[in-house]
Formats: sequence, C-alpha cells, structure tokens
Amino acid sequence: MPRNIKGVNRREFIVSTAASGAVVGLAGCTGGGDDEALGATPDDEDDYEPVPEMEFASVAQDEDALRYEVGNLAERQLQALGIETNREVVDVGTYSDKLNDREFDFMVAAWTGGTERLFPYYNLFYSFHSQFANLEGGNYTMFESEEYDEMVENFRDEPDESSRVEYAQNCQEILAENVPIIFTVHPDALVAANTDSFDNWQEMTGLYAYNNIPSLTEIENVGGDDQVVFGTTEALETYPNFFNVTGPDALRLHAFTYDPLVRLGLDGGPIPAAGEEWEWIDETTLDVTLRSGMTFQDGEPVTVDDVAFTFDSIQEEGIPYLGSDIDPYESSEILDDDTIRFNLSNPFSGFVQITLYRIPILPEHIWSDAIADHDHPSEWSDPDMTGSGPFEFIDYEPGTQIVYEKNHDHYLADEFDFEQFVYRLYGSQSAIIGDIENGDVTFTQYMGAEHWNQADDIENVRAISNPGLDAHGIWIPNNEGPFRDVRFRKALTHAIDQDEMLQILLQGRGEQAKHPIAPANERYYNDDVAEYPHNIDRSVELLEEAGFRWNGEGDLLMPTDWQPEVEYIPLE
Repeated sequence: MPRNIKGVNRREFIVSTAASGAVVGLAGCTGGGDDEALGATPDDEDDYEPVPEMEFASVAQDEDALRYEVGNLAERQLQALGIETNREVVDVGTYSDKLNDREFDFMVAAWTGGTERLFPYYNLFYSFHSQFANLEGGNYTMFESEEYDEMVENFRDEPDESSRVEYAQNCQEILAENVPIIFTVHPDALVAANTDSFDNWQEMTGLYAYNNIPSLTEIENVGGDDQVVFGTTEALETYPNFFNVTGPDALRLHAFTYDPLVRLGLDGGPIPAAGEEWEWIDETTLDVTLRSGMTFQDGEPVTVDDVAFTFDSIQEEGIPYLGSDIDPYESSEILDDDTIRFNLSNPFSGFVQITLYRIPILPEHIWSDAIADHDHPSEWSDPDMTGSGPFEFIDYEPGTQIVYEKNHDHYLADEFDFEQFVYRLYGSQSAIIGDIENGDVTFTQYMGAEHWNQADDIENVRAISNPGLDAHGIWIPNNEGPFRDVRFRKALTHAIDQDEMLQILLQGRGEQAKHPIAPANERYYNDDVAEYPHNIDRSVELLEEAGFRWNGEGDLLMPTDWQPEVEYIPLE
C-alpha cells in the first residue's frame, strides 16, 4: 500500500504565510508526516478516477487580509487530503459576481456582523432556506431541506421569543450536522479611537462598534475639534445612489443622510427614530406613528406618504441587497396624517428590528421623477442626496473621502458634540494607526490583530476588542459532485484547523465557529451542536465510508459511478 501524503505539511504552511507578511510563526510546530498513508487504495484503479480539480477563490489580500489568509491556510489543509485546487484571488467586484453566479467550488466568505444580525434572519433564513437556492437568492451553497425550511419558517414567524429561540437553535443544530458551509471563525471586532479630541466612547454590539449614530451621540468633545474622521480601508462598492446600495458600509452611511423608522440602541434593541412608536395589530399587521415636525433638508415635510412611497418603490423597482428585508412587505395604508399601517405577506417577527431599521425614508418629491426618468432609479448617476437624516451629504471624492455636516434641524442635532463627519479612505491600516495617534483620524474599525496591538500600545488611543457577530466560513456547492454527500463535507471540515486560524490569524481574538451564529449573540447561540475538531484520521474515515480512495501519488479518487449515499441528516 502506498504511504504518501499529498500536499504540504504544517511547517511549510507557516513558512509560506509568514513570507506573505500577514502572520507570525507558531512555536513548537512539527513538520513530517510525508511518509504516512492517508487511507485505502482502490482494489482496481480502473474503477476510480481523480476527484476533479477544484477552484478555490478568495478576495485579494489588500482588500480583505483575513479572508485572504484564511484561504491560504484552508487551501493547504484541504490539499493535504489529496484534493487538487486552483487558487483564484479576485477583487471584490469579481468575488461578488462569482458568488452570485455560483461559480466556485470553495469560496472564502463571511456574514458581516452588523448589530441587526442579533436577530439572525439573514444568517438562518435567507442564507439557507430552499426558496433562495437560485441565482436570485442568497442561499449561495444551494443547501436544501424540507425539514430545515419548516424549522426556519417557524423561527421567522414565531412572535413568542422563547419559542423563536428554540426554533433558531434547532436550525443551528441542523446546519452543524449537515455542514452546508465549512464554518471557520467568529473574529472579534477590533476598533480604536483617539481620546485627545473625543472621549466617552461607548461601543455598540457587533462589528460597527463606534460607526453608528447612537455611539456618536455619546462621545464628548474634549479637544475642541468639530470634525470626526472615520479612517477606513474599506472602499465602497456602490455609492451614493440608494437604489444601488450594496454592502453594510454604504448602508450605514445612508443612515447618516436618511432617517429610518427605527434605529438600534447600543445593546441592539430597536429604539424610536422617525417612527415614534409602533404596535402590532396582529402577526401580519403593524401600525407605526411618525415623529411629528420632521422635515427633509430642503425644508419639505416628512410624511407618511413618503414612507409608503419608499417601501412601494423599493419593492417594485428592486434593490438586490435589500431583497430579504423588503420581502415580507406586502402593502401599506395611510391611517391618518401621522400613522401608517404595514401589511405583511407572512408573519415576520424581525420586521421592526431588521426591515424598519435597514430601509430609510426617501423623499417622494425627489425620487418620483428619478423613477419616471430612468429604466431603474439606480441609473441616476448624480442623485440628489437630500434626506431627513442627522447629517447632510456635502461632498464625495470617490476613493478619497465623503464629507457630511450636521443637520441642525434634526431632532438629534443637540446630541452630537461635533459639526462634521468624514468617511476617509486609506490604503493601509498602518497609515490609519499613524493618523489616529496624531489626531488626524478620530476612530477606525476592521483592524487586524497586529495593527490593533500597535494601537493598544499608544497612550492616547482607546483600543477595544468587541465580541463579534461576524461568521466566517468556506462556501461550498452542496448540489454538485462529491459535495452532495454530507460525509464528504464533514471530512473537509475535520481537515480545517480552526484553532490554528484563531491563534495565528486572529491572535486569539475571536471564537471558533460551529454554525452561522456567533457566541456574542447570547440570546440565539446554540453551543450544543456537532463539532469537528481538526482530525485528519477522522477525515480519512469519513471519506473511505463515502467510497473515496487514494492512489500512489496521494491523489483523492472517487468511483467512476459514484453517487452520494448521505445527502441529509435529519434532527433526531
């Protein structure tokens, strides 16, 4: 029996990734293992063929260093099973296209942990319900299960919180057992702020610890600087046209210009915004009372007609990024000058926390003409950015910065202890750290562990490691080739060393992932699910059970007539 392992050993990986400049060496690691067999060889090689080479895609290092390095590590660990891969490093735009078109075998991806993810509708429903297993939906791995669909619909619909939590935790159990995604890590949100100019920093739950309206109303101006500068390396995919919004950063910037009906407080719970109060009439009917006296920045009043116009327009015209948010909305009724009734097509217990938070109010008197004049309003290349929000859009230099000034007519105006907010784009985190220290940048986020450690050593900088809601993983096509068998997916998961990712790439600042819900989401997180510790022997056992073998060169083989035998494992 041949005694070869294909791929690279652990020391080779360390050398490779250290050379990339993103990680430090791991003391005490051992190489070797090249002379041990992986598993059984075929009785007759004519009955087997190599598992086809697979495309392994991730974004480029300068666009997302963590996902790039996770790709490096994971690819080499999967290659150690005898799986041939072809690495493709792409820009963010190409990455999105490949994900939407399902053109990948392995794709390093993540759910961004905005505070609204405390209600895990997107992570559980939109990402895994069979309804969205198509080119227009968000179920990119094409996972399908009638049992899961029923469970996650119960989660979506259930008004009672304790029952809803139970449904959500059952969903996590199903996902952990069937591994539609190779879950990897939940990174902490690493942020830093200069304390010479502003103090009393209070973090919001999740990734956007300081880059949110409630946190910015809390900071106190102690240095006399009227400008808050957010330094970031995250370029916006699309901005400023709201009908073309893509990505959480652009959506948050729109919340500066436009008012949503609700905002989320520092603890993630919904608080009044343009909507002063709301009341569920039944499980599909919600009445919202509009805050009185609000105006758009051009002086026109904000009315319930603007609210109805916004929701109707987004549903009719379509904004793919907000597709799951608007999906439950069926219609609205104007009950009086201050009250609007939302009618939902199905019960959705997250409608206030998600939909009313993520969809702001657009002025009908501006956007009605744009809709009439364009095939789609996203084609308006130089949109009028008048809104009713707490900040007025002043200037946009693509690739450089966006400038906003405080709207003194806004109901929150007195809560902000500064006059101007600047979203400033940098080429590197190192440059941001330098400008935080000298006061040219007020705060930043999306920090890697190395840069965060640097910031933590600076006297006038407050650096915090905020428990993250992000969920990272490797997306795989559940409906194609060997991925159709759960045992193949489990074998891949056992081959991934999550602890190594956590300790090397995150320097311990995060958690290992079991499913798409992070431990920081204490209400919904289920810790009692199937786990897949790094164990190559167990990977080999599972692959052998599923019919796979290895040739003398260590390549993974599959029977020429191979068919999946275990396509789904139900709840017990």
